[in-house]
Amino acid sequence: NSIAKYNVAGIEIENCYNADVYNNLATHNAGGLLVFDLPNLPQQGGHNVRFFNNRSIDNDTKNFAPIGNIVGDTPTGTGLMIMANNHVEAFGNYFDGNGTANVILRAYYTMAKKKDDPNMDVYPQAIYIHDNIFGTGGFKPMGERGIMYADAAGRKTLPDIVWDGIMNPKKLVNGKLPKELGIYVENNGDADFVNLDLAAYFKDAKSN
Repeated sequence: NSIAKYNVAGIEIENCYNADVYNNLATHNAGGLLVFDLPNLPQQGGHNVRFFNNRSIDNDTKNFAPIGNIVGDTPTGTGLMIMANNHVEAFGNYFDGNGTANVILRAYYTMAKKKDDPNMDVYPQAIYIHDNIFGTGGFKPMGERGIMYADAAGRKTLPDIVWDGIMNPKKLVNGKLPKELGIYVENNGDADFVNLDLAAYFKDAKSN
């Protein structure tokens, strides 16, 4: 039952276990709803987080976080970002007017592609995005990362739900995540989805 406005991160769940976020309004932030793990903290392995019955709309505030701050990497115009967490569920939410993308699923990596903490699990796994309502989104990707996503997608706009496609190679079975660790998107009306396969994108960019 909270209202979050004009922040970098509207509502942020960081390195947490067993968190429920519900019945909130996040608007005019850089990113409306965020859940992620950060490196080099005493508690890691965030999991069992649910976002439901929230409204994340018109998140359009310029990201004013100091350079080097990880939330400074959140593109303006993000409705929900899930990064480096396991067992995250988002349902019954309303997303609209988020210019970069309504939902972003991503691994933890800096734009320099360096891993800061060898003990950290940087991959999002066991993610379930379902039964949400989507309005407009992805019409103006912003920030270095948002523009990179659009470039990787080969288009000027982005779908409602964007997954960077970076997976833990040690967990793959025949090139795919096992069912219990999969990324599931269903029953979201006419919302569209893209797997950017950024591992291949970075490889191509490096070779060029």
